[in-house]
Amino acid sequence: MPNQLLTMLVLLTFSSALVYWYTLGMPGRSHAGPLPSLKEDEREMAATLRSHVEAIASRPHNTNFPEELEESARSIENVLASLGYTPRAQKFVAAGVEVRNIEVVIEPESAGTMALEDASTLVIGAHYDSAGDAPGANDNGSGVAALLELARLLKSHAMIKTRLRIVFFVNEEPPLQDRHNG
Repeated sequence: MPNQLLTMLVLLTFSSALVYWYTLGMPGRSHAGPLPSLKEDEREMAATLRSHVEAIASRPHNTNFPEELEESARSIENVLASLGYTPRAQKFVAAGVEVRNIEVVIEPESAGTMALEDASTLVIGAHYDSAGDAPGANDNGSGVAALLELARLLKSHAMIKTRLRIVFFVNEEPPLQDRHNG
């Protein structure tokens, strides 16, 4: 009986170590040395992403800072409009401040034999508010920048059978993560 218990304990320890290694181990090798130089289009995209993050997330912007939150929303709407989209606002009041989700819809080029209203829908979203007194560049700013760049890229690559809803949500951050979030 003690040998069986010892064997079970060894197997359990080995299995736990294997599961730990498998779930937390990174495949391949870490990069060493300098990064490769960016190509011209990659430098342009990096500059565009940086400008979006700076426009959205240079200052705290949430219902405690309503003017800054409004400025972030207008910045998103202006970029979308400059890309040829017509942004739609879903307005509501949270913490006594009128806020809005911002959405653009890219309809499918062709639904084939199915009716356009029956096309499947893919929602891609990011939130544009910040938490507390933080400017929110690492979470919402980077997500919004990536989504704006995706909207730019998708402008010339419409999906054939899928409707895309690109949505910029407000109030994802505390304390408005309950019934007041976007």
